[in-house]
Amino acid sequence: MKMFAQDFYETGLLPKFNINTSINELWELNAKSETKVTFLEGNFGGYRQQELLHQRTELAFAAERKTTYNSSLAGGYLIRFHNKKPAHRLFQQYSIVSSYATFKLGHRFSADQTFKTGGANEYRLRYRISTALPLEGTQIDPTESYLKFNNEYLGGLQEKEYNLEIRALAAIGKNIGNNQKVEAGLNYRIGKVFQESVDHEFWLYLAFYLNT
Repeated sequence: MKMFAQDFYETGLLPKFNINTSINELWELNAKSETKVTFLEGNFGGYRQQELLHQRTELAFAAERKTTYNSSLAGGYLIRFHNKKPAHRLFQQYSIVSSYATFKLGHRFSADQTFKTGGANEYRLRYRISTALPLEGTQIDPTESYLKFNNEYLGGLQEKEYNLEIRALAAIGKNIGNNQKVEAGLNYRIGKVFQESVDHEFWLYLAFYLNT
């Protein structure tokens, strides 16, 4: 029987910067960076360590092509810097957005393959559902605030060991004109769902988006 005291937790800051550039009506390029900074970690049995620690930084680059008016295919490359040993990842994804009277519902299906020196390769399948709700009126206008919600499921395989991770995001966003927006909220992640000790992560999510 698994004891809850064995579960591990981690809290910190998760800043993100995302830039999109439209090439034409079909193609778009994307570049983004994401950093994890840990404030506090420990387990629910009493162990606790408080330390400001840069955990990792990721840089990703992708090309996306529209396949229909509400769907697209994308692929790209990500490099992760952690403990002076970079990891390299390839990813592929299919996205579709359904529009309703007062909101849009996005679905993203993706796969990624991670390769790193001195460690086993990792292969994952991912599904994310997301939505944004206007705080005023029935649509999100160029200068309005909104609420954003994400729920993502990640199944991974590494050295014949399977892992399931579940992520949830609740954030408030603000459009700054047609080309920029900022978001802030809480990102919760639970990993090693089927293992004896479960990982819980609580991140303060901060993001800036720019369209050019």
